[in-house]
Amino acid sequence: MKEQFVTILDCRHRQEEISRVILNYLCENPKAGDTLEGITRWWLEMQRIEFSVNEVEDVLESLVRKSVIRKYKVKDGTTFYKIKGTEIN
Repeated sequence: MKEQFVTILDCRHRQEEISRVILNYLCENPKAGDTLEGITRWWLEMQRIEFSVNEVEDVLESLVRKSVIRKYKVKDGTTFYKIKGTEIN
């Protein structure tokens, strides 16, 4: 039971870290937008942080639900994430 609790806390900590890095990046680059894969590879790996695409997707979807960021689909069906209030060019 204790191991399960530690695992849940570790998961929550990782999600908070991902969220912090993404939001910091967007604050520094308010016009930035990218795909799930781009955010995972460029925004997070540039900070020398490695997370799985699934972890990043969970955090992005949470930020979308909280209306912090917006999810956009472009003509070819690719999904982009940007800070709310900015548009894809």
